Amino acid sequence: MTEREQDALNDILEAIGLIDGWTQAGRAAFQQSEMLQSAVVYRLLVIGEAVGRLSDELTAQQSQIPWRRIRRFRNIATHDYAHVDLNIVWQIVSHDLAPLQQAARYLLRS
Repeated sequence: MTEREQDALNDILEAIGLIDGWTQAGRAAFQQSEMLQSAVVYRLLVIGEAVGRLSDELTAQQSQIPWRRIRRFRNIATHDYAHVDLNIVWQIVSHDLAPLQQAARYLLRS
């Protein structure tokens, strides 16, 4: 693993940690705060950008993670921000970040 990939995995873990902390109050608090929504979407963009710095060889070690979908979300959110579906964002936060966090930790250890 390259230093760039290590940095990317650390960026992913940092972003997930921040999102987890910010969203502890639950979905209702998320839906009521535009600032929180913006912060979470920004950190998801950071995750998507970091995923783009990972090699196919590295991501193949954790093939259960939808790496391309993560990157695609980043592209959509960056170029069509006004149409980001906050229901999808909450789905990502509540269901998809934990497995990604596990995978990133695994890859850093290997």
